[in-house]
Amino acid sequence: MTTSTKPESRLGATSAGLFLLTASILALQLIEMRLLSFMLWHHLAYAVISVVLLGLGAGGAICAARSEWTVQRASTIVPAAAALTGVTSLAAFGILTRVELDTFGLTEGQLVVLLLYYAVLVVPFFFGGVALSLIFTTRIDKIGLLYGVDLIGSAAGCYLFYLMLEPFGAPRVFVLACAAASTAGLFLVNGFRSPSVGKWTALGGLLVMLGSMPFAESVVVARLAPSKSLA
Repeated sequence: MTTSTKPESRLGATSAGLFLLTASILALQLIEMRLLSFMLWHHLAYAVISVVLLGLGAGGAICAARSEWTVQRASTIVPAAAALTGVTSLAAFGILTRVELDTFGLTEGQLVVLLLYYAVLVVPFFFGGVALSLIFTTRIDKIGLLYGVDLIGSAAGCYLFYLMLEPFGAPRVFVLACAAASTAGLFLVNGFRSPSVGKWTALGGLLVMLGSMPFAESVVVARLAPSKSLA
């Protein structure tokens, strides 16, 4: 009885972590589009899609290129990468909302800032790509179930963004989405029976998110580009 229930419980924890991670990734993508459409000109917000695809693809490519090394350490890497998806997302927007970018006056300095935007926004989705690729690689025998969880989680993230944006506001929803990614790390700790490094990284990420919640509007401060008439 004991040996038959352990794999199911690990799969359940992995599925819960995957659900939260994919929900947070899609919610973060939509929130970043919303924030950037306000801060910059609206058509530039869709650059977020390319940033997300680049980050997820880069994370998967690294895991494929170093598959033996990453799979052997998946119990540590997966929960840590999930937690870092949330932490680095918050850090990225905490930085970018304090750096002025106006694409209607692209001097050399503004081009550097534009590159900074791309580089910083890629990082969280890179960690998300690492976590997702290793979950699917190490649980290939359950790929049908896990991919279904992936799709349901992604849909839930989009719908929850729609439901929560107006009552909570973009900064708080942003921090909540980051917290969901860090919470996913805790579920994945159980799913992968992670050593202490993975556990403490996931727990630390969640504590950072919870501590940031009361200061969400101070951390994520959306400033308008000077060339926008609303400024």
